[in-house]
Amino acid sequence: MNKLIFTILTVVIVLISCKEQNQSVQKDKISYEQIVANEISSFENSRIKDSLRIDKIERLQHEAEMLRRNGVFGKWKTSHQGFETTIFIKKIESQYQAITHFDNSKQKPTKQWLRKVNNKYYIIGTKVNEHYIINSKRNLEIHDNQGLFTTGYNIFPGEKVTEKPKFNLNDVVGKDIFYIAGNYSQSSPVTLEGTDSAIWIVYYSDLDVTFRVNKKTQEIVKAGSGSIRNLK
Repeated sequence: MNKLIFTILTVVIVLISCKEQNQSVQKDKISYEQIVANEISSFENSRIKDSLRIDKIERLQHEAEMLRRNGVFGKWKTSHQGFETTIFIKKIESQYQAITHFDNSKQKPTKQWLRKVNNKYYIIGTKVNEHYIINSKRNLEIHDNQGLFTTGYNIFPGEKVTEKPKFNLNDVVGKDIFYIAGNYSQSSPVTLEGTDSAIWIVYYSDLDVTFRVNKKTQEIVKAGSGSIRNLK
């Protein structure tokens, strides 16, 4: 009787052991198949990304070639409030032309003939001395009688895009208010109490900064955070 029980127990142990081995093999198989599937998926994603990157490069190259064939040597984006545009400047034989597309408006693009003087492109017929300057970073400065109005950032296909500079409140005293506004602000200036014939107290909401400005020189005398009336 004891021998029979021992035999039965041995058979049960062997069966359990075989089952565990089969389960282990099955798990190993599933694990291996999952690893292979993950590798294939990773390779496929990498291939798709490479393909998309190559397609993007080719599209940019094609766009750049098309623009250059049409005489366009610059493309810029402006984001000043009420003046959100894409500007192209092209050379037609010995003449220059600026074409402005209004991004958030149904207004038709405008074309302006330019007169180049050194590094400045003056709009022919302007009454406020409006002109463009392509600066050392390939960004487009738009000036008029008051100074720098706003800056368009280079988006010519294939060229390096220069990021918008960061505003530093501690580094504005002595600088031209229109240079600061043109480079850093997209809001309209709000004249505050304390302004007189010599001093302009002006607030820019997107910067949340008030400036005290010498009207004669347009230089910033003082600046402070928030809307400050009678900034001394």
